[in-house]
Amino acid sequence: RSGIRCQVDPFQGGARRSAELLVEGRLQPDLMLGGTSEIHERLAAAEVSIPVDLPEDPGRISRFDSASRRFTPSYLGYLALVYRQLPDFQRPPDWGALIDSRWIDRVSLPSPASTSGGSVFLATQLLRQPDPERGWQYIAILASAGVPWESRSIDVITKIAAGEADLGVSWAQDAWRRRERDRMPIEVIIPTRTGYEVGAVSALRWARDSQAAQEFIRFLTSKEAQQ
Repeated sequence: RSGIRCQVDPFQGGARRSAELLVEGRLQPDLMLGGTSEIHERLAAAEVSIPVDLPEDPGRISRFDSASRRFTPSYLGYLALVYRQLPDFQRPPDWGALIDSRWIDRVSLPSPASTSGGSVFLATQLLRQPDPERGWQYIAILASAGVPWESRSIDVITKIAAGEADLGVSWAQDAWRRRERDRMPIEVIIPTRTGYEVGAVSALRWARDSQAAQEFIRFLTSKEAQQ
């Protein structure tokens, strides 16, 4: 609609790894789209990103805006449990199902070391407990069982759809899209006391067309794009 021509290069190894490459100057696109606002704060602190002015819009959610304007919140993403519809699941699974002895050897999770989904999952388990130590015990059970930690959150969805796992954690929006668009045989539920990320976009200092990059960000926050 805008006439801006774009080429999309998917994250290799997740948003966090991409941010590391950006800070090191080894990756130099015009924009970084996606990943949590905390990751974009790292780009802002390293002055890899540039300020973007947004038009006044009473309909835009601004509570997550950065004071420096060096990154722009673009969506809220919620962690979901993704699973295959099996006879053993008499009711939708909850957080406890991940460490249930009946299924723990068929669980797949995003890695906290390389994915924003994994870091939000880790934080969720610590914060939903009355005592953080119980959260660490929960994580220890998963680790001792040898649950695989995937390098991308979306890989959890792919494994479950392929029958390589039965239950896992990924972003709700990714799972819903794969189920509806790609007809993947998966079920999705957002459990109580789940975690979420504030997804963001940043215009970068080496953008070949800084004005087009900023115009694209303004479009992303418009009512048309948000709907």
